[in-house]
Amino acid sequence: MFSLCFSRIDTDLEKLVLELEAIFSVSNSKSIYIMVKYCHIFILTSLLISCQSQQCKSVLLSNTRTWIPLDCTECFKNKDYSKIILVEIDTESIYEETTQRTDGRYSVLKFYSNGYLNYFSFQDVTIYTKESFNSKINGLRGRITKNVKNSKNYIQTYCIINHSGDWGIKTEEIEVRGDEIHLISESGYVSVFKKKIVPKEFLSYDADW
Repeated sequence: MFSLCFSRIDTDLEKLVLELEAIFSVSNSKSIYIMVKYCHIFILTSLLISCQSQQCKSVLLSNTRTWIPLDCTECFKNKDYSKIILVEIDTESIYEETTQRTDGRYSVLKFYSNGYLNYFSFQDVTIYTKESFNSKINGLRGRITKNVKNSKNYIQTYCIINHSGDWGIKTEEIEVRGDEIHLISESGYVSVFKKKIVPKEFLSYDADW
């Protein structure tokens, strides 16, 4: 992440120097040096704050493609959530995505009694096993949070957040409607998940992270 930030800094700085030299029609002047120096500091500070705000300290799972927070308590700073929602959610079942997708995959939510959750992804027509829900091998990590201003519940998930492949925290509003869970993105897109009962031994893993 920081190498990405610094590459962006170098690109922006190079453009800035060229623009300033064009404006003043000189090179290596003291005035340009001073302006570039302060602009460099400004760009560096802004981009580093941006990068740090998008990423927690993380480690790679054994599947070699999923990054998880090294410290979930530190990563998910908003620890407030409505305990009532865990009465409405069945933590001894899973919730399968029913929204049609074009990539031949679907997601599964598994909630835990301490407010944490795992966001699993499977190929269509997957036959589950105990290892399917092993959070030490698979699954994006997240937790339920609450916005005290509007009293709504949300889930925060540590996942890829843009087309550049950067990892960070994604926030979606959560609504429990009977056996269904609706996740509402910031753009208003709704993903629907329906409760499914699986053998209890498949869900023997705890959210001990």
